[in-house]
Amino acid sequence: MTDLSKIQETTIDGYHVSKTLRQLQVLELDMLKELLRVCEKHHLRIFADSGTLLGAVRHQGFIPWDDDIDMAMPRPDYDLLAEIASTEFKQPFFYQTTMTDPLHVRGHAQLRYSLSTAILELEYDLDINQGVFIDIFPLDGVPDDKAQQEKDKAETKQLLNVMRLNRPFKLPVTWNPLKMWRYWKERQQALRFLKQNNMTNEDCFKRFEDILRSSNYETSAKVGTLAFWYRRFKDHSIYDGKIMMPFEDIEIPAPIEYDKLLRIFFGDNYMTPIHEAGAHTGLIYDTMRPYSEVQAELRQQHSWWGDFWKEIKKRVR
Repeated sequence: MTDLSKIQETTIDGYHVSKTLRQLQVLELDMLKELLRVCEKHHLRIFADSGTLLGAVRHQGFIPWDDDIDMAMPRPDYDLLAEIASTEFKQPFFYQTTMTDPLHVRGHAQLRYSLSTAILELEYDLDINQGVFIDIFPLDGVPDDKAQQEKDKAETKQLLNVMRLNRPFKLPVTWNPLKMWRYWKERQQALRFLKQNNMTNEDCFKRFEDILRSSNYETSAKVGTLAFWYRRFKDHSIYDGKIMMPFEDIEIPAPIEYDKLLRIFFGDNYMTPIHEAGAHTGLIYDTMRPYSEVQAELRQQHSWWGDFWKEIKKRVR
């Protein structure tokens, strides 16, 4: 791993990159190297996605203001990675899904680095791995029938929501009692759903993935990262091969029809930079300290009642 203490602020394509952001990018790059090592060893298909793909094409590395890495894998390869993850990724790396970290609720996997911190403010008190992460999205086949698409979209959305609500109970910190009541009501509905169907969060996650697997990736005309966003379907041909592209000090795999994909994501003018905020808001980053230390400090600093009164004071000013 790179010695992050030696990383300094820099300039990329004329844009200033702070020391903190550059340290985060370099750590994520090291994590990507580990992910690609495992995929290459086991001959798994994997592709740069979203902003990471754009960065490779336009900047031959990170978009200067980007704070994450996104990769996508065809469902068969994604499932194989899940099977071998526990033996291939050694601490401080951690392959995170609901099956490996039950209170973690995402539709996709994340590779974490446990000696660092990327804590979502709303989840600081959850007992889950909250190290810096890179996202790994499954590419699933899209049903041909539109009615089936809507059915699958609704059921997968419901399952994720139930899983989120079936975590240690905590009312949202808000001045609005109606929002608190709605949250409590939704949580009761989620708990009833689980009881009636005799399900746990792990059962919900298995059902969630089974729905997405129901349309065979290899034979589907359209595919997408449905576990994250059940829309923006793409032609399967986009991923029928790969091309290696420079990215920082390595090469990473991109879909063979990357231009077509980037136009879907960012429009025809994607080569013109538009400076935007990083993709992740509400995250507490620290590349030099393990999340367990930072999480312990946050738990000492915060309490529900304390945060609630702070919110009230803000509203009455």
